[in-house]
Amino acid sequence: MAFSYPKTGYTPFWGPPTATIDWCEENYLFSPYVAEIVNAFTNVGFVLLAVHHIYSALKNKVGPLYLFISLGFATVGLGSFLFHSTLLYEHQLMDELPMVWTTAIPFGYIMFIAQRYGHGDVTSLGGHLVFSLKVTVGGIYLQD
Repeated sequence: MAFSYPKTGYTPFWGPPTATIDWCEENYLFSPYVAEIVNAFTNVGFVLLAVHHIYSALKNKVGPLYLFISLGFATVGLGSFLFHSTLLYEHQLMDELPMVWTTAIPFGYIMFIAQRYGHGDVTSLGGHLVFSLKVTVGGIYLQD
């Protein structure tokens, strides 16, 4: 027995979807305001965990790296919420680009620390590669 989704007459409040990706969830099934309700609202937990991590990092004075990573993950969660709520291309960019930048933060920090302890040749090359990769990926996304 297969489960079938109920058909609804919801017209997207945000206009027709313009994103290049549409996930497996039925669009605008429960509301005209949220395209993919499960994908959208799971990101609320993501943002709340990032906010808790920011609070914990400030309370424990662990340094700026953890704050930047936490802010990055909060940005990913917010962008992903907007993307899955609207299925608009500009919000798709707000979902995907912060992922690229946020994952580069710890790598860049490792390069900085390695350079600090005398591994300058390797880290200089690594830093340039990370920067080039971020610019290239960002440029590819923004060309569309």
